[in-house]
Amino acid sequence: MFFAETVAEELSFGPRRIGMNPDEIDRRCAEALRAVGFDPVATLHRPPLELSAGEMRRVAFAVALALDPDFVLFDEPTAGLDHEGRRIFLDIVAKFRAQRTTVTIASHDTALLCEACDSIVFLGNRVVEATLELTNAEITGNWPPGNTPLIFELQDALESNHGLDVRPRAATPSRFAARLADRTAR
Repeated sequence: MFFAETVAEELSFGPRRIGMNPDEIDRRCAEALRAVGFDPVATLHRPPLELSAGEMRRVAFAVALALDPDFVLFDEPTAGLDHEGRRIFLDIVAKFRAQRTTVTIASHDTALLCEACDSIVFLGNRVVEATLELTNAEITGNWPPGNTPLIFELQDALESNHGLDVRPRAATPSRFAARLADRTAR
C-alpha cells in the first residue's frame, strides 16, 4: 500500500518518522534497494504505483530493510514474484535472521516455508492443526493432509514405491539433491 510519489519518499518515510538523520536514511535506502536487486539511481525517482507487481513487492521488501526492524511479518511475500524475486526474498530473510530479527511469514507456499523457516505452524478452522520444526535440513512433526510439499511426496514415493531409504526427510529439493549426491559418493 504505497502512498508516496516516489520510491525515495516511500523508503525514507519510516526512517524519517523514527528520527534517523538524512545521511543515514540515504545510505539505508540505497543499500536496501541494492539488496532487492535495484539500482538506486535508476529507481529512487520512480513512482511506486507505476512499477510492476513484482517490482512493487521488492520495493516493499526494501522498505522493511531500510527500517532495520526487530520484528517483521510477511504476508504471502512471494505472490507475483518470478524466480529471481523469490531468491531475493529468501536472501532478505537470511539477512534478517543473521541480524537476529524475528521473521514471521504467512503463506500457503509450503516449499517457501521449508526454505525460509525454522518452524511452521499450520492453522485451520481457527486452531493450530500442526507444528513442525526444521533443523539441519531435517523435519520433525507431521504435515496436515493436503499441505505436504512436493519434495516430501517425492521422498515418500521413493520410499514406498522403490524401497529407497530416504529418512530423515530433506526439507528442500536442494538439500535432498545434496543428500542423494552424498550417498552416491560413498
